[in-house]
Amino acid sequence: MKMLFGLVKSKQEKQFEEEKVRIEQLLKAVEALGEIPKDKTIFQYAVALLNIKCTCEDAGEFSAAPVELQKYQASLNALLFDSGSRHKHWHNRTAKGEKVTLGNTFWGDIYRVWTYSGDQWIRKDQDYWTGFNSFWNCNYYNGDPLDRDVVVDFQVKPYLERNRKELISACRALLGKAA
Repeated sequence: MKMLFGLVKSKQEKQFEEEKVRIEQLLKAVEALGEIPKDKTIFQYAVALLNIKCTCEDAGEFSAAPVELQKYQASLNALLFDSGSRHKHWHNRTAKGEKVTLGNTFWGDIYRVWTYSGDQWIRKDQDYWTGFNSFWNCNYYNGDPLDRDVVVDFQVKPYLERNRKELISACRALLGKAA
């Protein structure tokens, strides 16, 4: 009879209350990162965000959201487990439980730019991009961009902007907070 009046929480409701604590921690951690830097410290920012995501990934998927919030739960799980998850050929090449560092995150393999670790990109100050050719005329840069600029502008920054925004949005939706 108590179940009829909502006085006793179901197992799923209790589990979701526990998951909300993790979601709140995730939201606070991502928001605490602040705005994405505009210099080469963007690679340290990427490491910090990937460490936050890996902590959640190691704890397991979120699975107890009520029906009306399941699309946000699915979005959050996709961000944590698909987008930038661990893989030997993606950005984050760590094993489960391993800390993400500049040395085990990799960026590049775009627009004729080689893939290097985050710490290598920070040190690369003399490799000018030669990716422009007669088949593709790009007026994006004035002067000669560094390879690192290309990787930051076309890979690292968009990845971080999308993931930060969507993580915050999904967490807020699951916690019932205004965007």
